[in-house]
Amino acid sequence: MKKIIFLILVYLSVFSTPAAAKISIDNYVANDEQVYIIKGYLYNLTRKGVVSPENLKRHSPHIADAIVWLNEKHASNQVFRIKTINNNNTVVILNAIQNINNFVLADIPKTIVEAVLHNWNTLGTRVLIEKTNNISSLKLSPFSIYFTKHLIYRYNEEASISR
Repeated sequence: MKKIIFLILVYLSVFSTPAAAKISIDNYVANDEQVYIIKGYLYNLTRKGVVSPENLKRHSPHIADAIVWLNEKHASNQVFRIKTINNNNTVVILNAIQNINNFVLADIPKTIVEAVLHNWNTLGTRVLIEKTNNISSLKLSPFSIYFTKHLIYRYNEEASISR
């Protein structure tokens, strides 16, 4: 297991630059691009057509909360060893990492793997989070995080997804 996680983190370092990341996985501190890939992968799961509508309604609030949690921990000065924290958010994040690992290690041409990782990285840099009251909102900037026009996905316990 450690070898697989190490392999994915090494593979993802293709996109790496020095960063002040604060999420640690098996004594390896993830950089910005690796966090973006995780966020992009998770955000992609919340899109219609990726999973069944029932699963989307049930899991989207957890995914949104996990992205909020990941952003908060990533921005912190403290290093968080993700495997030692037992909550719903870390379960979602660790499952995402495992799924990304499985994708990278699958028998898929390297160019396709790199393209998908690049897409998740780009998508992850565009994910913005707004949390008010008990509603977590994922906003996706159309081009970069610096534009003010966003597509908004809102999740709450009472309503289904609204766009």
